[in-house]
Amino acid sequence: MRKVVLIPVSSLAGAPQHHLLELIVEPAELSINAQPKFHYLQGHGLKSAIKVAEKVIVQLKSKITFWPSRAPLLYLANPLLGLSNALGAALGIVMSLLMYNGACRCNRLIAMGKLNSVTATVEAATDLTDELTSAIALGYQNKLLRFIIPRLANEDVTVVKRHAELICLLRTLNIRVFPVQTLREAIAACSS
Repeated sequence: MRKVVLIPVSSLAGAPQHHLLELIVEPAELSINAQPKFHYLQGHGLKSAIKVAEKVIVQLKSKITFWPSRAPLLYLANPLLGLSNALGAALGIVMSLLMYNGACRCNRLIAMGKLNSVTATVEAATDLTDELTSAIALGYQNKLLRFIIPRLANEDVTVVKRHAELICLLRTLNIRVFPVQTLREAIAACSS
């Protein structure tokens, strides 16, 4: 029942590095009203993303039954030193919990995006070149790998063309990019 979400992030320590965090969620202990266990994510530069994810999850609880018997345990397989306030990880954290609960039908995906904790919408991005380039480093995927990203706010022709070229390259690697504005669109992309 292990689910994996890869989250593109950048390290602020030393020279900027682009990295894919491997967030794993799997069953923890049995309990009634089991809540997600975030303690293994604390101290890894995800504090702000966890807070946003927790607020969004509270909103979703009335719509989706979370964790009926086993609490999800979240941890990083590859923590990144120097990661600070990775708000873009919030969408990945929420998606991992939705995958765990079965609201999304995939077991592995790439997701990044800054969530609005009030509206549960994904804020638009102006440039995703680094994040898309990080995914290219994964190489060819035997199984389709979905990549959920925020929609672009910048309509500059150069930016759009640059992203189109990277997205086309990712498609050849069996990585399909889904730009989203809402959590509902992200769930649909994960389940298509």
